[in-house]
Amino acid sequence: MKDSIKIGIAGCGWIAQNAHIPAFQTIKGVDIISVFDNDIHKTNSVTKKFNINKAYDNYEDFLESEIDAVVISTPNYTHGDFSIKALQKGKHVLCEKPITIHSKDAADIIRVARENKRVFMPGFVNRFREDIKKMADIISKGEIGEIKKIKAGWIRKSGVPRPGTWFTNKELSGGGVLIDLGPHILDLCLMLLKENRVKDIRFKASRNYNSDKDKGASWFDTGEFQNSVIDVEDAITSNIIFEDDTVIDLNLCWMSPVKGDHTYFDVQGSKGTLELKTLFGFSNDRLWDKDSIAVSRLDGFRNEVVFDKSTNNALTAFDGLTRYFISTIRGELSSYLTPEDGYNTVNLIERLYMTENI
Repeated sequence: MKDSIKIGIAGCGWIAQNAHIPAFQTIKGVDIISVFDNDIHKTNSVTKKFNINKAYDNYEDFLESEIDAVVISTPNYTHGDFSIKALQKGKHVLCEKPITIHSKDAADIIRVARENKRVFMPGFVNRFREDIKKMADIISKGEIGEIKKIKAGWIRKSGVPRPGTWFTNKELSGGGVLIDLGPHILDLCLMLLKENRVKDIRFKASRNYNSDKDKGASWFDTGEFQNSVIDVEDAITSNIIFEDDTVIDLNLCWMSPVKGDHTYFDVQGSKGTLELKTLFGFSNDRLWDKDSIAVSRLDGFRNEVVFDKSTNNALTAFDGLTRYFISTIRGELSSYLTPEDGYNTVNLIERLYMTENI
């Protein structure tokens, strides 16, 4: 592999400007040379802001630029088509979650990546957080024994993303909080369990946009939601039982009557428990002042690890993800994050939504 890797950014929204582009621009031997967005004014603004050479408002023309890899941070409904087109053009792909809305399309992506011998990587950035890596290390060493159950969730106080845009339009997003926050939580649960064969599912979704307006995002005060397309769930709970009888209890919410935003993993093992208290994403409205892991074993062992938030945060995780993507392109192979991980989360989310409709 040549030393210099040329990157193209597809989608010039918030996450591209605040996470992907800054992260890639810190990597030696990597150059972002072009950007794509349907809004040419946005692409022109981004090229000036980040000193990038070329801007496109046509995806096919963008793929013809001299790029080796594409970062896809466009709306959910475009992920499958954009990924496959890029892979067919011989580009490596890093795709934001969910990699697709439907599992069939996710399987097609994996097939096309293999046929074209290109890297396809799902953007599961939280795998690169310090607290998540520590949790995985503790569990892989057998410190709490075999996992029996994981209670996991991501709860926001006022966190409906850009209501009235594609985020809250089911046709364009594929769903609400489950497909927005769910991929991150479910990916980590599946990583820890190493099991994806589902035996039974219980699932409940709620849509409460017209209640407790004072507890929602600021746009509730404007009445904007009344004239916007909002047809997705804002909260879900689920109990997922796998073939080996391990269990995931999942809780996700965009707008909960809580004191602050929080992410948690309570892992019950045959020898003890692990409790991770943290917060994913970019919110500053935290429930817990510290990010910590507490281990408690049946033999009496107790331990707590507290993480430095200056290094255990979303931006450093994006730095880890982008560097891992580049190292994989350069042939430094690892199985820590694979295309199949993206498929597994899409497949499970699809099954959860299907369960609601039964």
